[in-house]
Amino acid sequence: MHQLTLRINGQVQGVGFRWAIRDEATRLGLVGSVKNNYDGTVSVVAQGDESELKKLREFCRSGYRWASVTEIQETWGGITKKGFVDFSIRYL
Repeated sequence: MHQLTLRINGQVQGVGFRWAIRDEATRLGLVGSVKNNYDGTVSVVAQGDESELKKLREFCRSGYRWASVTEIQETWGGITKKGFVDFSIRYL
């Protein structure tokens, strides 16, 4: 099991992006969370199979038509936080 952390820049808040990410991650069988940040970015922590995590990354890059992503910072690694049972939206 792998972990992917994303910080997504662009027009990504106020367009339903977090819900779309949650739905896609759930469809892919991933666990983790997504949240808005005060600086206007969106953060994702996802855990699961590497190939499914790559699909989620690509979805975040260009798979949701209402968001306009300009940059994604990504970090791959082992599990740093255990205990996710599903993929949820976190609130500030």
